[in-house]
Amino acid sequence: MKRKGNIRDEFLTYANFDKAERKARKNKADTYGVIQFDKNREGNLQELIKLFTEDRYRSSKPKTFTMMADAGKVREITKMPYFPDRIAHHAILNMIEERLTRSFIANTFNSIKHRGIHLLNQRLKHDLHVDPEGTRYCLKIDIRKFYPSVPCNRIKEELRRYIKDKWFLAIIDEVLDTTDGLSIGGLLSQIFSNTYVNRLDHYIKEELKVRYYYRYADDMVFLAADKPSLHQALWRVRNYLWYNLELELKKNWQIFEVDERGIDYVGYVFRHTHTRIRKRIKKNFIKKRHNAKSVASYKGMLKWCDSRHLIYNILELDNHAKKRTN
Repeated sequence: MKRKGNIRDEFLTYANFDKAERKARKNKADTYGVIQFDKNREGNLQELIKLFTEDRYRSSKPKTFTMMADAGKVREITKMPYFPDRIAHHAILNMIEERLTRSFIANTFNSIKHRGIHLLNQRLKHDLHVDPEGTRYCLKIDIRKFYPSVPCNRIKEELRRYIKDKWFLAIIDEVLDTTDGLSIGGLLSQIFSNTYVNRLDHYIKEELKVRYYYRYADDMVFLAADKPSLHQALWRVRNYLWYNLELELKKNWQIFEVDERGIDYVGYVFRHTHTRIRKRIKKNFIKKRHNAKSVASYKGMLKWCDSRHLIYNILELDNHAKKRTN
């Protein structure tokens, strides 16, 4: 495997940090951090470059807060200051994103440029349609406390398989040492987690020879023609995670017939004949149907599934209510 070196000179350019800052401010132009930064944008960028040039950059202590996620899950989210850390993280990502992404298998989708939920949706629907017999049964698994459980020392070892610039690796080590495990909400956490689990992806495709396999963050779906092959895959993946990556599978794994239950995955329920939106998302759409921005967002999701009459029926609820009242 060819490792990337001589990163320092390219990293310390004004063009790299200018690009990083423009990416960091996207959809955040009205926030306090950006407004303060813009009072002396060029001077602040030069100061940030100087911090790295003189090896004086140290990661700030992150702020944490809890947030209610889907299905009532409470997650601890980490937030870094806009300057210098979030800009610095984007500058680091500019240097490594392409090299790391090249090593990922085709069916890894989370937080990768041009590989989001909609591409996963298309590929899964295509495989179900083309090979109904080979995708008759489904195995769904996910990793227990994925981000906090990833050992940072193992990530450092893994990154050294792709990068050989010791000066640049020391900067990444500084970022990783800020928290225990990977922080939820951190920009670099996403690509680092994908890189760490990349070995499992290759093991599943190359050693286990699983033809239909999809991963979005820590949520994995396997499809096969029979249940015994999925039970075998489950056993071997669990052992690989435990002994090679120091991670543990949740106990809520499921093996079921696709047409009987449907694959509830990334907001949709997939079957061989059709794809529907997840029931909880449909209920939320009904609640927020008076908000124009929310309606546009939900319509963007619904166009990727079979929802010919759903949007019309939801948006017409008020008209029907008025008719019944009259």
